Amino acid sequence: MMIPKDLPDAARMDGCGECRIFWQIVFPLCRPAIGMVALFQFMYTWNDFLGPLIYLTDQKDFTLALGLQFFQSQHGGTEWYYLMRLACSWSCRS
Repeated sequence: MMIPKDLPDAARMDGCGECRIFWQIVFPLCRPAIGMVALFQFMYTWNDFLGPLIYLTDQKDFTLALGLQFFQSQHGGTEWYYLMRLACSWSCRS
């Protein structure tokens, strides 16, 4: 759950500075936790629908989720194969 205080203390005894302790001892031990935070943040940002819905007004700036919802609501219940084709062509364009 946390990094033992003995590791940085042992590095200090060996003559390591604070920057080297961080980059060579603390950071490699924290890498999995940082990776999970980055993954969750990416998933939250990717799936965000309400933020772009509020702030974006021009259709050319829509995110993929917002553009697909706009396309589907504009045509009153789109057939799924058209919607998936639009998603594929839209994501390949970026």
